[in-house]
Amino acid sequence: MKEHLLISIRITVALLVITCGIYPAAVWAIGQAAFHDKANGSLIVRNGTTIGSALIGQEFTSDRFFHSRPSAANYDASASTGSNLGPTSARLRDFVAAHVKAYDIHENVPADAVTASGSGLDPHISPENAMAQAGRVARANGLPI
Repeated sequence: MKEHLLISIRITVALLVITCGIYPAAVWAIGQAAFHDKANGSLIVRNGTTIGSALIGQEFTSDRFFHSRPSAANYDASASTGSNLGPTSARLRDFVAAHVKAYDIHENVPADAVTASGSGLDPHISPENAMAQAGRVARANGLPI
């Protein structure tokens, strides 16, 4: 009995060291060596100061910029979440209606222009959304579409 207990303790300690120490350290080292930028959050650094991440959307309100998707987390990375609102939700209907009203076009508005992503932080917009905003951005910057 005592022998089985000692074997179990040794196996538990060995697996603890492997799974909680060696394996995570190896994955971290490989990530740092092979994918340094991505492993550290794809940070955007300007003049030595971190100003954001390429993976997290920002709220743009100026007509000079393409507007990103609406955020269910108010663009706060620490509050990353989807809205979890279903297709029959009045809150979702009101959310979409408010974003459609704020859009330049009121017909065939791209879905990603009026709905949040699953994380609530997605910075990417579809080509349809970019084309729908192109006129506004071009006018604001004095450029042809």
